[in-house]
Amino acid sequence: MTQRITFHFLTIYLFLANIVDALMTYDSVSSGEAKELNPLMRYLLETNAIYFFAAKTALVLLGLILLIKSKNRKVAYYALVFCSIAYTLILCIHVQAR
Repeated sequence: MTQRITFHFLTIYLFLANIVDALMTYDSVSSGEAKELNPLMRYLLETNAIYFFAAKTALVLLGLILLIKSKNRKVAYYALVFCSIAYTLILCIHVQAR
């Protein structure tokens, strides 16, 4: 896989992983199995789940857009790799908690 294809794959993966994380977080928090640790996201979840999903999606999307538009592709690529590993670990924690 070339670095360009990998870059696009990681971008899509992060967007989808964020959505899965949001759904699993919402499910875990609303069932009382977990607590949202991020104070902003916790506030949004307690206020209205739609605000939580909108903010979480918008913030990650903004970060991805900034990485896509970055002039330094190498740094952007490594940031995507790092974030992909982090999100994979977060999703593993979600699955293990079930």
